[in-house]
Amino acid sequence: MTQSAHLAMLVELLAEVGHPVEGHGEPGSVTLLDLGLDSLTLLELLMLIDERTGVEIRVEDVPIETTLAEVAALIDRQQAA
Repeated sequence: MTQSAHLAMLVELLAEVGHPVEGHGEPGSVTLLDLGLDSLTLLELLMLIDERTGVEIRVEDVPIETTLAEVAALIDRQQAA
């Protein structure tokens, strides 16, 4: 998957967990904080990312101020490793 594909996947997963990106601006520049994610929802999102991509990301590695583009880049880097 490319970074842009990961970003599209994140938008889809965020809608699944009840935090749609629509109306918050350009998806790549939206932060998890902008979307109102709490720690439990972040954990749920990370579990869905793992299920979908096989990439395991620790909660500690994703501060709430992280943009969706940064999360997509993190997924991309970990898949390439």
